[in-house]
Amino acid sequence: STRRTELAAKLSEIAPEGLRGDCVTFFTQSGSDALEAAIKFAKRVTGRHQIIAFHGGYHGVWHASGSLTTGTAYRKGFGAQMGGVIHAPYPYAYRFPFDTTHKSAEQIAGEYIDYLLNTPYTAADDVAAVIV
Repeated sequence: STRRTELAAKLSEIAPEGLRGDCVTFFTQSGSDALEAAIKFAKRVTGRHQIIAFHGGYHGVWHASGSLTTGTAYRKGFGAQMGGVIHAPYPYAYRFPFDTTHKSAEQIAGEYIDYLLNTPYTAADDVAAVIV
């Protein structure tokens, strides 16, 4: 439709400088669909296959988005999830799973992500995207 075309043009116009004029606008039906598409695009563009998501995050109910979502209510009874998903603690002090006596939740979570990405035996060597 004309409105979609106009919106796509406006999004391209306000995209970050490195993407302007060389981006694709992709409209979907829902947030789950958008995330499924984003994961596919990230994997295709980077040639990598792992996705980092955070504990406590809700990203949808389809296969890939459901695999990024944590919580028994969303995962119980569905069996194996999409491979290549790495969950990390979200730096939210109220529900943070580690002791924050000596360091903040943000600092610990940041160190954890750094450890995942920079330690060979974590197997996080093929990360295409981080979903927040």
